[in-house]
Amino acid sequence: MKLKVVNSPDSCSKLMNLCNLAFYEREHSTSSALSYLNEAKPLLKKCDSTSLHCGYFNTIGSIFIFKQRYDSAIHYFQQANECYREVNQFDQILSSRLNLAACLQNTDRELQAFSTYQEIYEQADSLKKWYIKGIAAANIGQHYSQVGLYHNAISYYHESAEIFRSQGRTSYVITINSNLGTVYTSLKMYSVAKTLYEDLIQLTGSNRMIAMNLTIRGNYAEIYRRIGNPDKSLQILDSILIESENLDNPETESLVYQCMGNCYQDKQEFKKAIECFKKAIEISGKFQNWQVHDISSIRLGYILLKIDQIDEFEQLIDTLYLNDSSRYEDYLEVKTLYYEKNNKPHLALKVKSDLLEYILHKDSLELNEQISTLAAEYQTLQKNQQLALQQAHLEAQQAELKTKNWIMYAGAGSTLLLLIIGLLEFKRRREKNKIEKERAVLKGKQEMAEILQNKLSKELHDGVGYSLRLISEKLNKADTNEELKSVLKEVNALKEEVRVLSYQLSPLELDKLSLEEAVKLHVSKINDSTKISTSLNIYPEDCLQDLNSDIKNDLF
Repeated sequence: MKLKVVNSPDSCSKLMNLCNLAFYEREHSTSSALSYLNEAKPLLKKCDSTSLHCGYFNTIGSIFIFKQRYDSAIHYFQQANECYREVNQFDQILSSRLNLAACLQNTDRELQAFSTYQEIYEQADSLKKWYIKGIAAANIGQHYSQVGLYHNAISYYHESAEIFRSQGRTSYVITINSNLGTVYTSLKMYSVAKTLYEDLIQLTGSNRMIAMNLTIRGNYAEIYRRIGNPDKSLQILDSILIESENLDNPETESLVYQCMGNCYQDKQEFKKAIECFKKAIEISGKFQNWQVHDISSIRLGYILLKIDQIDEFEQLIDTLYLNDSSRYEDYLEVKTLYYEKNNKPHLALKVKSDLLEYILHKDSLELNEQISTLAAEYQTLQKNQQLALQQAHLEAQQAELKTKNWIMYAGAGSTLLLLIIGLLEFKRRREKNKIEKERAVLKGKQEMAEILQNKLSKELHDGVGYSLRLISEKLNKADTNEELKSVLKEVNALKEEVRVLSYQLSPLELDKLSLEEAVKLHVSKINDSTKISTSLNIYPEDCLQDLNSDIKNDLF
C-alpha cells in the first residue's frame, strides 16, 4: 500500500518505537497496543520508509489475532504482504503469510488456508527458509489429518519434525510428534502410537515441559480406552487431573474430563459420564475452548437420549445449537435422531423435511454466491482481456511507430550520407580541376621558359657572341680614332641588345603599368624604332584585367 509521504527522520524513529511498543504490549493489553498504533498512524504520512509501513500493518494484524478479530487481521496481513513485496523482503512476506493462513483457519476457510500453506511451503523450499517450511509442512499435515488423508499427514509431519530436529527446536518436534501420535491412533496403529507417546512422555518430563506432558499423557490414556482397557485409561487420567488442577491448567483439565467421560460411557456408567461431560462443557465454555466444548456436548446429548432424559436433552441441544445459526443443520440432525429414538416418526419426518428445505436453501444461497463470484470473475476476466487487447494494440502501434522512425532515420541518414559523399566528390573534382589548371599554367610557363631560353641562347650565340668576337678582332687591329669610334659604336649597340634581352626576361613596365598599357607602350616603341607599322587590338576589352603577375609576365 503506497502512501504519499514527506520523509522525516524523527517521524520514522517515533513510528518504529511505537510499533515495537505495540508489538510487545499486545500479550498484556491489546487496548494499550492499539492506542500505540493509533498514535503511530499519522506518522505514516511523514515517514517514507516502506519497511516501517510494513511493520505497522503486520503489528496491527497480530494484535487483532489476540483479540480474535480474524477478519480484521486478514485485512492488515494482506496489506503487509503487499508492502513487503514492494521492498522484496521475502522472509517477512512468508512470516506474514503464515499469520494470514492461521487467520483463514480460524474463520473456517480451511481450503483457502490449505492453499496458502502449500504456496508458503513451496516458496520457503525454493528460498531455503527451513523454519518457515517446517511450520507450513506441519499445518499441511494437520489439514490432511482433519480430512482423513492420514498417510499424507504422516509424510508432512515427518518432514516437519526432521526440519525442526536439525535446528534443535525440541518443543516443535514434540508438538508435531504428538500430532503424529493422534494420526497413528486414528489409523488404529495403537502399538506405534503407544511407543511414540511413551518416548514423548519421557522427553517432556526430562525437559520439564509440564503442560505438554499432561496433554501427551491424555492421548496415551485414550489409546488404552480404544484397545478396551478403560480402567487403565481412567487411572492415567486421574493422575493427570490432579496435576492439572494443582497447576491451574483449565485447558488440560477440560480435555481430561472429556476423556474420562468417554471412558465411563464405554463402561456404561452413564451418570459418571454425564458429570464428566458437563464438567468439560463448563470449563471449556469458560475459557472458549470450543472444540472440547462441542464434542463433549454432542456426546452428552447422545447419552441423554440413550437414558431417555428427554427434557434435559432438548434443553442441551437448544442451548448448543439455536444460539449459533451456523450450526442449525446440526441441530436439525440431532432433533431427527431424537424423534426417531422416541418412536415419533411423523415428527422425525417433519424435521427431516425442515432439514432438507434448509439444506436446499443453503445450497441455493451458496450457488447464488458462486454464480455471483463467477460473474464477477468473468467481468474481471473480460476487463483483463480488454486491457490485454488494448495493451497489445498499443504495443503494436509503438512497434509500428518505432519501425517508421527507424525507416525515417535510415532515409535521413542515407540522404545525409549521399549528400556528404556528393560534397566530398564535388570538392575532390574542384581540387582536381584546380590542380589541372595549375599544371597547365606550369606547363605553359615551362614551355615559355624553354622558348625564351632557346631564343636567348640563339641571340647570345648569334648576336652578342658574334658581336663580341668582331669587337675583339677590331680592337686588335684598331690603330686610329675612327676605328676606335667604330668599335665603341658597336659596343653601344651590343649594350642595347643586351638591355633588350634583359628587358625581355623581366619587363620593368609591368612593375608600374598594367599589362594592357605595357603592351601598348611596347607597340609604340616598335613603331618608333622600325619602319614597320604596328597596331594593337584587344578583344574583349577587359580580358587583360585582374591577372596575377606570373600570367602578366608570361603574356608580355
